[in-house]
Amino acid sequence: MSPDSHRRFRGTSALFLALTLAACSKNLDMPRIKESIKAGIEKQSGVKVAWVECPDARKAKPGDRFECRAGVEGAAVTIDVVQDEYANAQWKQREDLLDLRTIEKTLQDGLKQNVSLDAVVTCQGTRVVAIPGTRFACAAAPSKGIEPFDIAVLIKDARGQVDWSIPKTTIDAAKAARPVKTR
Repeated sequence: MSPDSHRRFRGTSALFLALTLAACSKNLDMPRIKESIKAGIEKQSGVKVAWVECPDARKAKPGDRFECRAGVEGAAVTIDVVQDEYANAQWKQREDLLDLRTIEKTLQDGLKQNVSLDAVVTCQGTRVVAIPGTRFACAAAPSKGIEPFDIAVLIKDARGQVDWSIPKTTIDAAKAARPVKTR
C-alpha cells in the first residue's frame, strides 16, 4: 500500500501565531496558543478537538521549543511549538490523522482481491492517529453466507501504511463459498 493511498491530515500549516506578549511579564499567551491549535486542527482535519494541553506558562524567548498535546478521536497528538526570532509561536502537528473511510475502502478492496469476498467494512470513528504499532479492529459484514468478522488492523508507519488480517476460519469459509468454475 503506498503512503499516499490514505488521505492524511497533518497540521503543517505555516500558521504564524502572532501571539501577544503580556505587557510586562514577557510570557506567551498560552490560552491563545491552545485556541489556535484547536481551531487549526479542526479546520485542517474536520475532527473535533476535545482538549489541548500546553505548559501553564512559557517565557517569550526566540528559538524556544516546547510540546503541547491535543485530544482527537479518543487519542492524543503531539504538537511541536517553536518561537521564531520575534518570539511568535508556530506549531506543527507531529502525527498524521488517517481517514477511516479510506481505510474501510482499502480493506473492502483487499478482501475482494485476496479472498474473493464482498463485504461492507466499518471502522469506528472518522480518523485514527497514525502512530506506528497502533492496533484497532474494523467490522466486516460479508454479503454471502459467511458470519460477520473483525479485521485486525496494524498501523505500520507514521505515513499511514497499514497491515491487516482476518481469521483463518473466515478465509476457509470464503473459499468454500466460491462458486465452482466449470468449463
